[in-house]
This record gives sequence, C-alpha cells and structure tokens, in this order.
Amino acid sequence: MLLPSLSEIEQLHTDLAPDKQTFQLVYTHSHIVWELAAQLIERNSLNVDKAFIQAGCLLHDIGAYKFIRQGRVGALGDYIRHGIEGYSVLKEKGYPEALCRVCSHHTGVGITREKVLSEKLSLPVADYTAATLEEKLIMYADKFHSKTPQFNSYDYYKTYVSQFGSEEGKKLESLKKLFGIPDLEPLAKKYGMKIR
Repeated sequence: MLLPSLSEIEQLHTDLAPDKQTFQLVYTHSHIVWELAAQLIERNSLNVDKAFIQAGCLLHDIGAYKFIRQGRVGALGDYIRHGIEGYSVLKEKGYPEALCRVCSHHTGVGITREKVLSEKLSLPVADYTAATLEEKLIMYADKFHSKTPQFNSYDYYKTYVSQFGSEEGKKLESLKKLFGIPDLEPLAKKYGMKIR
C-alpha cells in the first residue's frame, strides 16, 4: 500500500489549516493519538502494519479543519461530519481506500447505519464502524485525547460515550479487552496537559 510520507502528511495539515492555532491543535492531537497507539502496539505485541497505523493516526482528523477556527472545535458547521470530510479529502488526493476509511470510521466508538437513521444524524446513511484491527486501534487510541486539549481517562470517556446509549459503553469495553488501557501519565507530563 502506498502511504504518504510524514512530510507529505505535515504539508497536508499545513495546507488545510485555517490558522496556526488550529493547525497546532489538530496536528498535536494527531501525534498524541499515534503515540497512544504505538504504546498499545508495543504493550500487546500486536502484529499490525505500524506504518499504516502511524499514517492513519496522523490523518484521522484531517477533515476537522473545515469545522474549527482559532482552535475552537465545532466553530463552523456540524462537527460529526469531520470524518466523512476527511475521507473526501484523502480520496481526492488519491490515497488508498483503507486510509480514507480511517477518517470516516473513527468517530465515537463507531456509528452504525441504524444510529444515523434513528438519531437523524447529518451523515449519509451508511455504517461507520471500525472493521479491521488497525481501524479499531486508531479509533480506540483517539478516545484517550481530546482537542480541548486534554487527556481522557478510560472512566471519563466511558461515562461520556454511555450517554449516547448503553451499547456505546459496551463497545468501549470490548475495545478495552482487546487493547487494554494506555498509560496517560507520561504523555500528560510531556505535553503539559491534564487528565480528566
């Protein structure tokens, strides 16, 4: 699979960011998600494509630039659409379908077709759940850091996601069984951010 280089990824972030503050917010978040995923790969000795996961982590929120200004998430439009926007951005660049899917399939703990319909979400009716081990890992690592910016403990995120239905909490639990919980303390110190 032909993946973009790290410099190409950084350039894409630079080109899409509406301002420096937003670039710093999204780009730093993306790097933190990669560090969390790398920690879980090492701890679990996962047999996965690390280069793909790194690129996926660094690009999963590339569609967020359409919805953030001056570092304010959701400042423009419906933020739930940032995943499908990212899919479109990467597809236009000619990147592999598997990489494009990382963008559209990482929101929450996966959005089902039924949820799109029942909650009348502003998304095309489709299934947006992680299918591969790589997709699941990127989606899961993303849950431990927010663009507020701060880290999310497992308990914090479980409480948050459970407000969207008990099934969401169960999905998070199954990901925890698969990957465990990353050690947030060293990264919180490194980036000077709190853990909630």
